[in-house]
Amino acid sequence: MTKFQAAKAVQRLHAIDARCKALYAERDTLESRVIGAVQASKTGALPLGDGSTVTLKDNFQDREGNPRNTGFKCCAIKRFELEVR
Repeated sequence: MTKFQAAKAVQRLHAIDARCKALYAERDTLESRVIGAVQASKTGALPLGDGSTVTLKDNFQDREGNPRNTGFKCCAIKRFELEVR
């Protein structure tokens, strides 16, 4: 790889990183809106129209509502995850 090719590759990497950051921000926004809608629903689930539903998985509580021991590592842990069934 020549210096010119390496420079172009680095520029492309930076452009890809910028697009990824924008997509992650959009994903976080959409996810927070869906989480709010599921929490606001009376049943705790939202039908998706194809026979499946989306619910929330609470990573800090078990099914009975008791606190769950969650081990923390050097990464982000989300409180809620969306589950499609």
